[in-house]
Amino acid sequence: MARMLLLIVAVGLAASCNGNHEFDFNVGVLKKLLRTEADLFDRLLYEILQQQEHLKTISNEEVFSKELEDAAYKANEYSLSAKTTISMLTSLETLWLKIDDYMKDTKKIIGLHNVTSSETGCEPEYDYDDYESGIFENSALKLCNGMISQSPDIEKHLKCRFVDYGNPFLKIAPFKQEDVYLDPFIVIYHNVLSDAEIEMLQEEAYPALDSSRVISYKQGIHSSKMRVSENAWLFDDIDPKIKSVNERAGHMTNLNIGTSEPLQIAYYKPGGYFNEHHDFFEDEDYQILNSSSGNRIGTLMFYLNNVQEGGRTIFTDLNVSLTPKKGNAVFWYNISPNGYLDYFTMHAGCRVVSGVKWVANKWFNEHGQEFRRPCLLENDYDENRNGL
Repeated sequence: MARMLLLIVAVGLAASCNGNHEFDFNVGVLKKLLRTEADLFDRLLYEILQQQEHLKTISNEEVFSKELEDAAYKANEYSLSAKTTISMLTSLETLWLKIDDYMKDTKKIIGLHNVTSSETGCEPEYDYDDYESGIFENSALKLCNGMISQSPDIEKHLKCRFVDYGNPFLKIAPFKQEDVYLDPFIVIYHNVLSDAEIEMLQEEAYPALDSSRVISYKQGIHSSKMRVSENAWLFDDIDPKIKSVNERAGHMTNLNIGTSEPLQIAYYKPGGYFNEHHDFFEDEDYQILNSSSGNRIGTLMFYLNNVQEGGRTIFTDLNVSLTPKKGNAVFWYNISPNGYLDYFTMHAGCRVVSGVKWVANKWFNEHGQEFRRPCLLENDYDENRNGL
């Protein structure tokens, strides 16, 4: 308890430079991290119990007696450790009210209510708005932990298939496509990048990585705590293999790459994430780009590695949770067939708990897709939406 209060004091003193909002944000993140850790220990304890049950199935005790003894000892040791940690984390829950009271008292003591960045001479690293203050609420956290499954009424309509779009080249090597959701259209393409191509993309991007930014009408292009990662843009003239990957993206989605954006490589360190967002731009945000290629009609995201823990891609309005798998790619349309922005494509990149996460994003713009994906007067899937 003493260590926890010291940690809160440290957070409070650090927050004095960035203001009241920063202080609240850090305490909130601390609480969520501890709860996430408790969930992980729950899963660890479950795995231990499973292993103990597995040990009971070994019948030849004479041959495996030593192995049984060692394994049982280790399982019991891990179990006690996990239980102790869970007990500690559970006891911390009783401290939250005290922490909140302490936070309020600390604000009064150091005058945080009256502190602004201009008064302290500190420039905040990030700009805040109401949307950024809540990172991954309860339902999204459950999706990130794989605790929410898709409805059977939706799953029964999902299929896997080989696709070639009538392209003679793809007749020889069609893509393996797996349905994730039908409306909005979300699919996974399996084994579309080789290890050599992935290594090339990472090597080309790594020296050029820079802090990721977001776009808003009020603040323009700016750093934000809703997106904690690094990225780099790769153009076709850097390496012939990059052009090959882009051409494959066009074949895969059957969209025109002539008006697509360059390949963006995103790199997430431990703790990195991308809060809930849409890939399309609202009308006022779109004005900032001054693009002649139209809005982002579709998103193709390649997974460049297997993430040790965390890093899932979730669609919060659809209860969809995808685990990154090296060499696979996920594709979805951001705009409905009738041309309307599809707000059901709200998605997020979950926090990387262990290891790192590499992805490559390819965004296709509207112009040039008139014959690839003709605009309809109404959405083909309207009568089925959310009620398959």
